Amino acid sequence: GECFFETMPARDAYEAVLKDDSLESLVGECLKLLEYSFAFFDADGAKSISFDELARGLSVGHFTGIDEMRHLFHQVDLDGSEALEFSEFLALIYLWASTKRGDVSCFFHSANNQKVVVQCFVQLQRVMLKYDTDGSHRLSRDELDNLFREAFPSFFKAGLYQSVLAELFPDPSRGLSLRTLMFLLYGLFCRSPGNLVRGCYLESPAESGVGPDSTQWKELHAGFKVLESDFQRIDGNGSGVLGWDELLTEVSVSGASGARIDFVSRLQGSFKEVDLDDSKCLDFYEFALLVYKMSKEGAYGSLVSKCPSPADIKRAFLHIFVMVNKEGKDRESFPPDAVRHMLTTAFGQAPAQLEGVLGVVAPGAAPLTLLQLIKTIYKLVLPMGAFDPATYLPIRREVVAHNVSQPEAASVPHLPRITPVVVAKFRPTKVLGEGGQGKVCLGTYDGVKVAGKTFLGDPDDGLVEEVVNEIEFFQKLNHPNCHYL
Repeated sequence: GECFFETMPARDAYEAVLKDDSLESLVGECLKLLEYSFAFFDADGAKSISFDELARGLSVGHFTGIDEMRHLFHQVDLDGSEALEFSEFLALIYLWASTKRGDVSCFFHSANNQKVVVQCFVQLQRVMLKYDTDGSHRLSRDELDNLFREAFPSFFKAGLYQSVLAELFPDPSRGLSLRTLMFLLYGLFCRSPGNLVRGCYLESPAESGVGPDSTQWKELHAGFKVLESDFQRIDGNGSGVLGWDELLTEVSVSGASGARIDFVSRLQGSFKEVDLDDSKCLDFYEFALLVYKMSKEGAYGSLVSKCPSPADIKRAFLHIFVMVNKEGKDRESFPPDAVRHMLTTAFGQAPAQLEGVLGVVAPGAAPLTLLQLIKTIYKLVLPMGAFDPATYLPIRREVVAHNVSQPEAASVPHLPRITPVVVAKFRPTKVLGEGGQGKVCLGTYDGVKVAGKTFLGDPDDGLVEEVVNEIEFFQKLNHPNCHYL
């Protein structure tokens, strides 16, 4: 369905109101809350949530369970796309509530909304147990019929249950788990006349055709068109390559003060990794490889801040993630037969032009690199693209080594760095600020005025690594506009 969230809603933008004590009313309000919650985390509107997007949303509060959330995230990411679709997001919140004894406060700040969601999960679990007569943890068609006939009679009598089931699950022979039951209910409430569940994330398998008519093909085509446009705009001098300085002008990162530093540091590492010929600049395909790596983090909107449609980029590269992960997670070498199988599976049929494209991109029997795979997909879905592998000849030029650029400035005298730091010597005197990770205090260290940062609770390994990277980065800077560390 089309999503009508014109902008990302605030957390708890909707307050649940139960019109009666029926299961139908409870489930309907719960699904509205879950839809709003998904839209809150889906910052770029791509109808999928990367782990970085989820973590950024959770960091608005004092959230400390990031490692446990990461584990559950990968557990419910069934297609290995590194992002959650709505049905997977439902499973994530359900599992989180199950492991935290009903505590969903990291997703919903309103106590009323927390209560509605948890009560819904408890009631659906009871319904599942009642009608799962064979104890398989999946509902057969007969069990589903009995459930809806008795628990949701309005859907059953109107024939809505039967039609939506056929639309979303054409072959229910394996039965429906609790996760898929929730998604079926989402479809029913979306299709129900007069219901306020928007249906932003309702997509049925029947909507996808084959070849150029398939959803994958169309979304890859749209994503690569946006990528072409962004590359050409950033490449202001028309050289056909992007230098670090050109790319850095596009970066825009919101959030905490260290967020830009952290992002630029990661971007710099990825830039060096995809600069395969060490030319200190990226051609279009190396840029696409950079986008592939950064999009895993849901980061394209930060990388190219003026992009008109980052959601198209994210959807396109999610399809490539899924293709690659089906061949083996993080794989970067693909025999030609594996590529043929991969693309035939993805598009529902063997692309007619595939052999000709492979002959141009990777002649011979050698395995394709990840860059060559991306180049092959680009040529298939955009046969008349601006960067045809057979004719695209970028102008390589000397570029200043890609370090984080800073304006020239006179050297600034500083006191010697304190190393090692003895924590007991820090005497805090005043709180300067407080955020999701901890607080910063003004104080003294051996009589010298300093600022110190302390964490809330016990920081996990990921947070410690992030802070160490930030410290190392700041230690390289010496500029009047940057604080001295």
